[in-house]
Amino acid sequence: PLAVQGPAMKFFRWWPIVLVVLFGASGWADPAVSVVSNLPAAGTRIRHPGDGAIMVYVPAGEFVMGLNEAEARQVAGDLGLKFDALWAWEAYPRRTVHLEGFFIDQCEVTVGQLRTFVEATGAVLKFKESSRHFSTPASNNLPAAEVTWEEAQRYAQWAGKALPTEAQWEKAARGTDGRLYPWGNTPPTAAHGHFGP
Repeated sequence: PLAVQGPAMKFFRWWPIVLVVLFGASGWADPAVSVVSNLPAAGTRIRHPGDGAIMVYVPAGEFVMGLNEAEARQVAGDLGLKFDALWAWEAYPRRTVHLEGFFIDQCEVTVGQLRTFVEATGAVLKFKESSRHFSTPASNNLPAAEVTWEEAQRYAQWAGKALPTEAQWEKAARGTDGRLYPWGNTPPTAAHGHFGP
């Protein structure tokens, strides 16, 4: 299994659970396989047998990881934040990183998937933000919220997956060309998501 993100992220109240698996020689992926390498083509989607999540293949190769100071200042400004070198140091330096291919969940783990895990294992969640929705069918497809790192790790093990490394998460979100955001370098708008308090 993949190494998980380090102990600095042991607890984060709004930890989204997104999981990864390496593509192994057994290759349980669908038949969309590259003719040249016998590996799945970039973007190949599979349904994981452990939790039923749709996963997307991110091929092996290099990508630009991290930010330089000018990019960190731009992101802070784009998000309406005061530049603070304290958060930005985690993104330094901008560098080229090579990763092996992996599948990553297309969406965060949902309330319904988390409920299935809790019912199957008897797990007790520290916070009630997700579990308070377990009896509301309309909430099944909402992303699970207020999940600790340890709970996310147990879910990943139960599903036969692993939490993504920082590098895997960033490659899946940014692509390979060093863009600042998944959609490119233009600042985010309300069309890209919810920003603010």
